Amino acid sequence: MEQVRVCRICGHINPLGDRTRCSNCWSSLAEITPVTPTEGRRIARRLRIGFLRNRFFRIGFLLAAAIGLTVWGVLVFFDLGPNPPGATTSLSPSIAPETWTQGRRTPQNTGYTPDQAPIPQQFIWTYAASRPIVTSPAVAGDRVYLTTEGGRTVALDRETGRQVWEYRSGFPSNSTPAIVGDLVIFGVRPGLVIGLDRHNGTLLWETDVKSSILGSPIVADGSVYVGTANNELYALDAATGEVRWDFDVRGWIVSSVAYSDNTVSATSQDGLLHIVDTNTGLKRFVYDAGWAITGGPTIHGDLVYFGTHSGTVWAIDRWAITYPFERAIWYWKLNLFAWHVLSDLPFQKGTVWFRRIGDRVFTTPAVAHETVYATSSEGRVVGLNAATGEERWATNLNVQITAAPSVAGETVLIGAENGRVFGLDAHSGEVTWDFRVGNGEITNSPIVAGDMMYVVSGDGKLYAVAEAE
Repeated sequence: MEQVRVCRICGHINPLGDRTRCSNCWSSLAEITPVTPTEGRRIARRLRIGFLRNRFFRIGFLLAAAIGLTVWGVLVFFDLGPNPPGATTSLSPSIAPETWTQGRRTPQNTGYTPDQAPIPQQFIWTYAASRPIVTSPAVAGDRVYLTTEGGRTVALDRETGRQVWEYRSGFPSNSTPAIVGDLVIFGVRPGLVIGLDRHNGTLLWETDVKSSILGSPIVADGSVYVGTANNELYALDAATGEVRWDFDVRGWIVSSVAYSDNTVSATSQDGLLHIVDTNTGLKRFVYDAGWAITGGPTIHGDLVYFGTHSGTVWAIDRWAITYPFERAIWYWKLNLFAWHVLSDLPFQKGTVWFRRIGDRVFTTPAVAHETVYATSSEGRVVGLNAATGEERWATNLNVQITAAPSVAGETVLIGAENGRVFGLDAHSGEVTWDFRVGNGEITNSPIVAGDMMYVVSGDGKLYAVAEAE
């Protein structure tokens, strides 16, 4: 009786003959058992039905995936999904002269005041805490506001240093208070953000973000922005403390964030810069610097600046946008370059300039006079052109720098491990004066408000310093 063999790959019926391969798809027929033509037609029909069913399943799956990705892309990147609640007020801290109302003074984190730094010659008053003070004070009106390692937040008389009121949270704090409207807002290390009445220290609200807070909150346009050690960036309503949104940055945030033009920039210890839309709480851009970042970002114009533990200062275009799959493609190109498949290092989107200035850069840069001021851990201070990164000057203080630089008028202020504050000319880097403060290291940035400089020390004291009368 005549027999045939049915190809398992394409379902074609092949005469028995001496052929070892399918005449339709050239697949091997060697292990296929011969059958009758009737049985062959039945097998071929079953195979074709299976092929069609599998094809329709694959097409349906791909179509559903394409529709899902399109919907996700539209919702995420065109902000068409439901937005989180907006802030109930437009409160922002004052940046008027003779004030320093939050961690780096401006929401952009610049660390700059137009007030001229006094040439320090005498202590006007000293406030002693029971434990080291690790964060700079805030100054507004006739008061100075300070958090301590002993779990106390205090308001001091600006002229005398006398304590006006005290609030006991019971928890240590790394947070410079933000003074906005009638509120004093600060974080404590176990993870509470607290709002007090500015006039008497009464508790108004308290929000638990459930992870350590290691930087100072930034307040702008009615919202409080603060990062935590559980990788989260939070936006809270400044008036109520209610959470507006939170965003996962995939690494510890150990410093203040920076705000400008409805975006907030945050750096994390895994080396990433994230830029988030403050209206939606959604990612706009992410940049991988490849090294740990412990200082915060600083915004000036269209650029955001930060330093890494590689000893490099970076300038990134803060209007860049990360689109779907863009970073995955860049990572593959980077690996192909490492395997010598690509000859040119792939360019990472958003890069404007970068410059290595020495050893680790672990503090937040300051920006003023179109210059970025940054320090490296071994004692080097540099002034870089804010637009190009070109080095304008460099000064080696030959001491370990322990605080982020700040700028008061034409003077760059640097705090060191040996308890000295250095004043450098902002345009040349020349050391114009240095002044010893207390018996411990300078634990945070010296600040200037009016004609007074305020310095915190590891000896547990806040010093108010001025020129001789």
